[in-house]
Amino acid sequence: MAIIRKCHEIRGRMPRTEEPVPNRANEVDGIDRLSSLPNEILCHILSFLPTKYAVGTGILSTQWKDLLPLVHNLRIVLDDTERIVPESDADWNPTSFKDFVDRLLYVTLRGSPLKPSVESFNLRCCNFDDGQKISRWIEAALDLKVKKMDLCIHPDVDPEYFIHSLFGANIVSLNLQLDYGVNPDEFRFSLPNLEELSLTRFNAVNALIECCPKLKVLVLDHCYVPHNSFVRVFVPNLTLLKVYNTLPQHIGGFELRTPNLEHFLFKGLVPNYVNVKEKLDCLIGARLDLNPYNEPHHYNEFNERAFTLIKACTNAVNLSLSGEVVRMLARSARPLPRFPKLSSLLIPNIDAFGWTLLPTFLNCADKLMNLYLEIPCGNGRFKVFIAYLDGSVSVVRVGGPQRHDGI
Repeated sequence: MAIIRKCHEIRGRMPRTEEPVPNRANEVDGIDRLSSLPNEILCHILSFLPTKYAVGTGILSTQWKDLLPLVHNLRIVLDDTERIVPESDADWNPTSFKDFVDRLLYVTLRGSPLKPSVESFNLRCCNFDDGQKISRWIEAALDLKVKKMDLCIHPDVDPEYFIHSLFGANIVSLNLQLDYGVNPDEFRFSLPNLEELSLTRFNAVNALIECCPKLKVLVLDHCYVPHNSFVRVFVPNLTLLKVYNTLPQHIGGFELRTPNLEHFLFKGLVPNYVNVKEKLDCLIGARLDLNPYNEPHHYNEFNERAFTLIKACTNAVNLSLSGEVVRMLARSARPLPRFPKLSSLLIPNIDAFGWTLLPTFLNCADKLMNLYLEIPCGNGRFKVFIAYLDGSVSVVRVGGPQRHDGI
């Protein structure tokens, strides 16, 4: 039984409260030390289990069954063919995941005499396309006053259901993983207290961002943006922005107005259009990893867009530039801007363009202290470069990209 095995694994990881007795006959004393732990610790343990296993632990002890409403995290992954608990258990014998989730939300949690303390609700419905049922589950979770929601929705589900359920929700974190785009003109959003937003394959980005006045963290992962359109990130309180963009049909363009941004990551294809409305004066860490998607006749345009992004990052304290970004900067007709605050610079996969650009870069970064370079052993250019330095910059040879930029 999978649930019993999981519980035995938990028991095996618990620290002993007594010194082990050498006599093997006395090693098992019949005391259930796990269930004697404080409820707070038991709930913390259950929070790390998938919810179906956390529910199943109720067959071991009535105490564990009563603790379920106090578990902080609900993680529900839909598999309509999987039984949740052994068939021998009379109380929990659902024949489908739908029945299990219904009972969990409407009976076990909402019907409990205890006040549920669920903080996070993770619902992955990749194999389930009943939009009305998903909408009711989201509403039931919101009734439990959850603060964080992680939703992965089947592509055939009409987005009207779950978007309507989220309207006006009092949550602080939302992760939407979708496999389709929706028309941004069809839906209205309202998330007045949302601070963290992560979107995957979702193209109503602008409409959603505009309705999140308290947003601080934004992650855009392959969100579909047409070639003739662009993402507009005008968020005054935003402190962290990550953009992943590796598919040609998703490149679009970007407009940024984020005066308080502290951490910035852009990884993927060079966007069609870049416009940074204000300097990023608060920037601590920035990482640019751009690719020009193999169109040599557009290289001049790529170089200009890369230059626009690097110019927006001139106030960064820590900076990471991919080898391709360095090549585009070296080919650009514009002079390299100054980096008045730059203390740490990482350049992985440095090539001839990088070695050519490095002396110019050092002259534009008066406060640079640490330079991280990923280069093969025995590189002659590295020895020449070291001889060029006056010792004011510490050069570190790394074996792979380092996360020194805070991204």
